Amino acid sequence: MQFRHGHRTEDPAPGDQGPSATPERRSATAAAATTAGLAARSGPVTGSDGPDLHRDVLAAAPVAVALLDADLRWEYANPAFTAVTGLHPADLLGHPAHATAFAGATAALRRVLADGRDREQVTGGPDAPGAPVPPGLRVRYRPLERAGRTAGVVVVVLDDPGPAREQLHELERARARLALLDAAAERIGTTLDVDTTCAELAAFAVPRLAEFVTVDVLPPEATADRTGRGGTQRLHRAAAESVLRLQAALDELPRPGESVRHREGSPGARSLAGGVAVLTDGADAAAGLTSLLLLRLT
Repeated sequence: MQFRHGHRTEDPAPGDQGPSATPERRSATAAAATTAGLAARSGPVTGSDGPDLHRDVLAAAPVAVALLDADLRWEYANPAFTAVTGLHPADLLGHPAHATAFAGATAALRRVLADGRDREQVTGGPDAPGAPVPPGLRVRYRPLERAGRTAGVVVVVLDDPGPAREQLHELERARARLALLDAAAERIGTTLDVDTTCAELAAFAVPRLAEFVTVDVLPPEATADRTGRGGTQRLHRAAAESVLRLQAALDELPRPGESVRHREGSPGARSLAGGVAVLTDGADAAAGLTSLLLLRLT
């Protein structure tokens, strides 16, 4: 009888499988050879009889890799995986996925087992399913094929939210803000006319910054009421702009060139009087608005 280890075929050691061998010894030898053959075809296992070489390779790999069995229990996690996720081996190994920090991925993992197709997810924040796994981890779930069937799921973290990545994202956000400011400088304030400048501001903000924008200005002789009421000031609507779906809401409001008066205690009056931004749920605005930010321009 011969046993196959990867691409190598070996004869049994003398006496191991001969007629004089005991049934217990023959069974133990066959079990060890079968385990080695499975490990050679499907990668490392967590038991002490798994191939040390494969386990050492995964342990040294900089890529975060873990393994779930067909019952979605964690079988293996290399050091890179525990380092990136912030979990300890004891938090995972032997536990079902739904009872660990990856509980939010259970549905995706079951679909991988069902159809044999890869899935990718991004982990959420502290309040999302799967906490305390750091947010922003891009994770791939890949089926593990063995003997023509899906025998488990390989979990690979494709990237991580380390300091370098966070700094890169911050740089990207800073570049986006600078690009926005450069575009605004080119398109707003092309003339000295106040109404034209307000119209340019509204047109630039929609849809880049908002879906609905109005710009009201005080008459030249007026000053903002700082008593906290702000409801007695009459303003001049200089500009109004909206996306198409909110055009009906815009039509309900005063148009450019008309007078506007914010009632006492309203968000607009509070912003004008206090010189601070006021965020509301849109209940005081036209229909169709879910939130409204009012701020005083100086």
